[in-house]
Amino acid sequence: MLLLAGLVLAVPASAQDGPPSSDGPQATSDRSPDRYDEVGYATWYGNELAGNRTASGAPFDPQAFTAAHRTLPIGSYVEVTSLETGRTVLVQINDRGPFTPGLLIDLSQAAARAIGVVSRKAVRVRRVNPTAVDRNALKNGQAASPILDTPPALLAGLRARLTGRADPVATVRTKPPTPDVPPPRPAVAPVRSAPAPTRPPATVKGGYYVQVAAFSTRDRAETVARSLGGTATPFAKLWRVRTGPFPDAKSALRARDAAAARGYGDARVVRED
Repeated sequence: MLLLAGLVLAVPASAQDGPPSSDGPQATSDRSPDRYDEVGYATWYGNELAGNRTASGAPFDPQAFTAAHRTLPIGSYVEVTSLETGRTVLVQINDRGPFTPGLLIDLSQAAARAIGVVSRKAVRVRRVNPTAVDRNALKNGQAASPILDTPPALLAGLRARLTGRADPVATVRTKPPTPDVPPPRPAVAPVRSAPAPTRPPATVKGGYYVQVAAFSTRDRAETVARSLGGTATPFAKLWRVRTGPFPDAKSALRARDAAAARGYGDARVVRED
């Protein structure tokens, strides 16, 4: 009769390793220095920049699922969630930007369309480790696997993270005209004679301009300027894109709204004396 007392049974290595890991995309670890999970504002670029060389060296393709970020490593992956629609898209970081204050990420046209971002919108950007299948899809310019919509409760919490964070561009767009920019004069002058107005007219020397955006490279700025019928000029270490001049504030505001509708949510009206 064999005695089993004191016998040590070896545990197979496969059992020690635990269950196999999930095939789905995973967020980076809370303890990892690579963890990134932020909320902010996004815009997008389309055909006006198609073919331009990105920071990765590849030409920009507005129909691929890519994005530009100031600090995340080129080649890394993030999930971008619209805090308005709750939809999420997986993109690869392949360029640097945006360089305009108040913006967190620039999306390609296809990525923006996938989550309903048609202009400057609030988003969550979360770095993830996608599956090999999804990485291969993005490499070939295709969408990754569909991602479930974010539940309303989580969206509310993400929106709350934006509370108290100033959105300087939104403030500029919504504040009333400053006192030194008078409203346009009436289209029809009064029939009876009247004293000469003491208020200066809306049209001033130099006119009004729309400052669309600023870029780090001349080529990118000139491409955007051509698409909008504007000009690209050096400003500090950047290249500034402007349209105009416009004869009055009302005309400039219409041009600014048109630029915003094309994805340049930071466009603003400036006056040059």
